[in-house]
Amino acid sequence: MHDLSFDGDDEIIRSIDALNARACSTQRELFGLIAEGDRREVWRNGGAANMAHWVCMRYGISYWKAERWIAASHALERLPRLSEAFASGELSIDKVVELTRFATPETEGRLILWAQGGLLRMHPSVREISQLDRPSKKLRKPTRIAPCRGGTSTTASASAWRRSSRRPGCGRCSSTGLSRRASARNAW
Repeated sequence: MHDLSFDGDDEIIRSIDALNARACSTQRELFGLIAEGDRREVWRNGGAANMAHWVCMRYGISYWKAERWIAASHALERLPRLSEAFASGELSIDKVVELTRFATPETEGRLILWAQGGLLRMHPSVREISQLDRPSKKLRKPTRIAPCRGGTSTTASASAWRRSSRRPGCGRCSSTGLSRRASARNAW
């Protein structure tokens, strides 16, 4: 257990950041072992129908989440930048699981920047390093998303997504997820 007496806000923020980085590093390690366990079919002797079923039973997460973790664990093996961003705590497990659904080795650097909120919020030294992976062409025009069941329509735009505290979509259907995926794909 940690000593919870801190001299100031900066100290507690540094401690939170350090623990988050450690948690993400451990989660990345877990994903590596899940991928290896899936390859070895460790679930066969555990009474499970497949690896997702085994992870679901063993760790008390939903079957849907277990499937997503397994897919992400395999995808991270071919995505070194995303894997490193996860292991260092730059990206959370939730963002990594989503990005691995469509990231490629060619797009992962730009998608990491997008997931972090873009270059504007980054430290100048990170901005300089990231220029190596920036596209030479300008961003595409925002993609128009079909109206959702709530009767509103949204425009997928990475910058609008980051600026808005209210996410696109009506909240009564899946248009929010569609808008975000379209935004990520069209951002670069």
